[in-house]
Amino acid sequence: MAEGQTNAAMVSFEHSALGSASEEFKRFDLDIAVAFFRHLDEIVAGRLDHWKLVEFAAYRGVPIYKAEIDSWIMVYAVEEQSLGDRKATVLFCGRFGRRSAAGGFVWDGQDVAALREELIGARAGAWFK
Repeated sequence: MAEGQTNAAMVSFEHSALGSASEEFKRFDLDIAVAFFRHLDEIVAGRLDHWKLVEFAAYRGVPIYKAEIDSWIMVYAVEEQSLGDRKATVLFCGRFGRRSAAGGFVWDGQDVAALREELIGARAGAWFK
């Protein structure tokens, strides 16, 4: 954020080799997308304390969380900004039981540990330099 800017933000992971979380997000059913968007909005607006959520992973001190609605999954990071603002970065969107290809990684739709260690690890490493 620019100096003096106090807006909270939501962004999505974009990388030429590792894929696009915004393209993945577009595959959600509309009601699921709206529910996930509202969840992120609650966090960046400070109405939901992300520190009370269970971490899915962490990268260099940045907490990463997993939200699930039915068979849909969204993985996102939350960064504390200056002046108490928060930024949520969507790192992955997918669906349990469905294969997802992202960059050179194919998630089988089942193995959450592989999702965390391989795909999320690679995306976090590229995003949070």
